[in-house]
Order: sequence, then C-alpha cells, then structure tokens
Amino acid sequence: MRTRLVPRAEWFDFFGEFTRQHARWVTTLWILGPRIGAQVEARDLPLEGIVADPLAPSISIYLGGMPGKNVEHPVAAPISVWLQMTDEGAPAAVGINSADGTKTLLEFRSPIPQELGHRVAPLETLPLRAD
Repeated sequence: MRTRLVPRAEWFDFFGEFTRQHARWVTTLWILGPRIGAQVEARDLPLEGIVADPLAPSISIYLGGMPGKNVEHPVAAPISVWLQMTDEGAPAAVGINSADGTKTLLEFRSPIPQELGHRVAPLETLPLRAD
C-alpha cells in the first residue's frame, strides 16, 4: 500500500475529480478518535460525493443515494487529507485528520482498478443479498 498526502490547496479539485472517478463505489465510513475509539458510521453504502468547501474549513462526505439510506458526514476543521492506494494503484481509503484529533476514514470494500471502474454495474441493478 502507498499513501499520498493531498496538499490543502488541492482539496477542492482533488475531491471533485475523486468523486467523478469513484462515485457509486461501495464504502465503509469509520470515525476514530481519542474519546470515542473506532466507530463505524456507515457500512456498505455507495459513495455519492466528497466536497471540500473552499470558503469554510470543512469537508463533507455523502454516501447512500437510496431512500432511507443516506449519510452526510461533515468533517470540521480538517488539517490533512491523504489517499491510500493498493499496490495495483486502486484507491483503498481516503483519510481526513481533524484539528481535534479525530480521524475520518472512508474505506472501499473492494478496490477496483480505475480502468475497470466504468464496467461495474450500478448498485441498484445488482441482486439483493438475502441474509
């Protein structure tokens, strides 16, 4: 795995392009903090978008896109953003560190090489699992 730190000046453009390339990829959203430990906020929801507000110190993560299964997670006072890539070059996770010591981690359930990403069927066309 390789990790790349994304410079603050690039956050707005980085998240716009990242969202265009990886929308609908299935994710798990983790919140890790010194007071709360590791908490899963959302599991197995598709990425709808990540937005860095160029006028305010915040980043918002949007997951779901299905009735009753939408999550909006705001990240206040972000201080760093990083992208973890597999050895094959596919995104494995996006991390955001906040000023209060909280880390937000958006993991991709099964990283898919970018050249194959457009061939994946939309989530709503896949058969539902009966557990």
